[in-house]
Amino acid sequence: MKTSFAMRNKKKKNRENLNKFGVYAVGFLFLSSMVAIAMMQGTGSPQKVDLPQNPILQTPLDQNQIIYLSSLGGTYAEIKTTFCDFECLQTINQIEALTTTYTPYFYLYKNTTAQEQNIFIENYYGIVTLTNLTVEEIESSICEIIPGHPECIKRSAMNAVLTTIPTNTTN
Repeated sequence: MKTSFAMRNKKKKNRENLNKFGVYAVGFLFLSSMVAIAMMQGTGSPQKVDLPQNPILQTPLDQNQIIYLSSLGGTYAEIKTTFCDFECLQTINQIEALTTTYTPYFYLYKNTTAQEQNIFIENYYGIVTLTNLTVEEIESSICEIIPGHPECIKRSAMNAVLTTIPTNTTN
């Protein structure tokens, strides 16, 4: 009888030792994987990304700047045009005015050496290329990202009022 009790006690002690070893092994694997991930991510030196002071750009933003601007809830637009008539120039001036309205959420670059006329818009939701230069489309894409901006609230309220006004069709 004494031997069976000693055998059970020995098996119990072996199982406890095995459980302790398993807990230590899992803990070691967890900690070593955290350290390995931290070392792999920390090998590159962090790059500081700055945005220009003037939202009307002389040179286009690089991809890191566009990503940074998008992470802040901003929109980058690039107007591509070679020949621009009076109406086109007025539209571009109105788009430039949006940079002051939506500072620091909107940056604009005018590319006057392009072969085609379009506008390229990039923000958090993705990239859109428009063939018609329209202020409304650009402002819609800006307000899609920052709906809480006072101008976007005013714009959506005006759109709601204008779309709910009944029209009199009887004469």
